[in-house]
Amino acid sequence: MKFYKSKYIISSGEKIFEDCILVVQDGKVFDIVRNDKVPENTEVIDFGNAVITPGFVNLHTHLQYTDLKPVFKHNLDSCHCERSEAIHLINDDPNMDFSDWIISLMKQYFFWSEAKKIKSFKNGLREAILSGCTCIVQLSREEYFIDILKILDLKSFVFLETFSNSEENSKKEIEKLKKQIKENSSKNVIIGISPHSIYNVHSSLWEEIARFSVEENILVHTHLAESQDETNWLNNKPSGIDKIHKLVKWDNLKPYESGLNPVEYLEKLGFLKLCGENLTAAHCIELDEKSLEKLVNYDAGIAYCPRSNILLHKKNLDYNKLPQSICENTGIGTDSRFSNYDLSILNEARWIKNSTGLDFKKLLDMLTINSARILKIDDKTGSLEKGKDADFLVFNLSPSVILSKAKDLYQDILNKEKPEEIYIKGTQIAKSGKFTAEQWKFLNEPQ
Repeated sequence: MKFYKSKYIISSGEKIFEDCILVVQDGKVFDIVRNDKVPENTEVIDFGNAVITPGFVNLHTHLQYTDLKPVFKHNLDSCHCERSEAIHLINDDPNMDFSDWIISLMKQYFFWSEAKKIKSFKNGLREAILSGCTCIVQLSREEYFIDILKILDLKSFVFLETFSNSEENSKKEIEKLKKQIKENSSKNVIIGISPHSIYNVHSSLWEEIARFSVEENILVHTHLAESQDETNWLNNKPSGIDKIHKLVKWDNLKPYESGLNPVEYLEKLGFLKLCGENLTAAHCIELDEKSLEKLVNYDAGIAYCPRSNILLHKKNLDYNKLPQSICENTGIGTDSRFSNYDLSILNEARWIKNSTGLDFKKLLDMLTINSARILKIDDKTGSLEKGKDADFLVFNLSPSVILSKAKDLYQDILNKEKPEEIYIKGTQIAKSGKFTAEQWKFLNEPQ
């Protein structure tokens, strides 16, 4: 057994223990006990004036885009910025819209070599993990990213991005995806499917993915209701999506049925009824409360990427005004560095708190147990409860923090740049911003 002592232990958003010890056996949480319950001669790792929290989950990211030349800059500290007015384009083009941003990404990334993509991915992985993530959700097409994640004792989800503009192409895509999943699944990496978006995936592929998801219990992750362009395209109105389709010669791709919002569209296809419980929908900023409730009533999860949404669309969901049922089905993601300032999940959480005032407990749940539940691994991680993996973080605390002012404890965590230590299954993988476990050390220096 291993014993970890800390001034405070947060086992979940609502449970805080003072002057207790986290007991770990075989990489799993065995118990949380008072200091006086441990025999005197027991070897205890004492973190001192610190707090232990569950490890965080990054529910939506594209690590491969880390080294892309950004199109945005900002004047205020990204962690504390509350006003979208502080954000503007590097090229100062006021007419640049969402579709232009996508085209800019394509024109850069598609011409990179495999080596450059791997370098960019590793840089992103290092940044994301050191911010406190013990679980990541990565969206990409390349299989060589999976090979990197396989060697790490990290809870990794890779959703293979797929696109289709015809029924014929859809048949080829689903067979390719089935083959990739069969060949790349491992104990450390769970493979899912990411139909990119409603406007980039033919209706027949949505149907194929739904059937396969049900048959094999495959998780699905998509970008949904991210922009007004998407809504316009669904209603056969002029849209920036037309520029993207013209570039890739997909002018023939049209909505299965027009006049629907994104949730109604997936519902009409039968997708939500078949596999809504396996779906994570990223962004969702163009949905009203009724549509969001419909989505979570199908047991779908939402990946909330607030800084990306503000940068690209100057718009966000307001979780202070949404029902608890929607909050409980929401986790937090950073998206990519191409649409964000950084890949720090802590900075993302701090931005949410500073700009919305969201309740600390709700925020911590979004960082941990909510995302674990969406990914169907809440029996393994997301909180420090008996039998779950001992995935935890250690934050040094300011001397003034006391439990009677719990909000000060949470705020002190959010004020940190990164956790002091990171543990996965009871083993330290990082300390003071450097990886300490052998399997992780290749990430210590920028690529």
